[in-house]
Amino acid sequence: MSLDLLGLDELHSAEEREIRSTVRRFLDDQVRPHVAGWYEDGRAPVRELAGEFGKLGLLGMHLTGYGCAGASAVAYGLACLELEAADSGVRSLVSVQGSLAMYAIWRFGSAETEAGVAAPHGHRGGDRLLRADRTRPRFRSGVDEHPGAPGR
Repeated sequence: MSLDLLGLDELHSAEEREIRSTVRRFLDDQVRPHVAGWYEDGRAPVRELAGEFGKLGLLGMHLTGYGCAGASAVAYGLACLELEAADSGVRSLVSVQGSLAMYAIWRFGSAETEAGVAAPHGHRGGDRLLRADRTRPRFRSGVDEHPGAPGR
């Protein structure tokens, strides 16, 4: 049970509070005890964590379809708040996968992209991780040199 001095919990639905509690319990058991060691070692078990986050339904949880939960923005925000409280890198893993990589495919991907290797449903389970690249106008990148890039 968390301390709720401002009475904000009553503003959240039971489902949103349950998502927050589930994420917090997982982090208490599987992440917080190891964060300092991961920092000292300069490594974290990213793929294993992604798999566990996928099992919890955190990857792409705010998207609909492809087996994603279609959770509210508030539920996603509460989950990210808990992730950030445990470790900012852990929160980044979830938000980069869901909000950058998976969202871009969900929103802008063609049917061919969605059906191919970049299908979001393969990533929500954490079995594959997407790489999020960004480009800048008027500057070259690997993306704009690809033969299948827009405008080619």
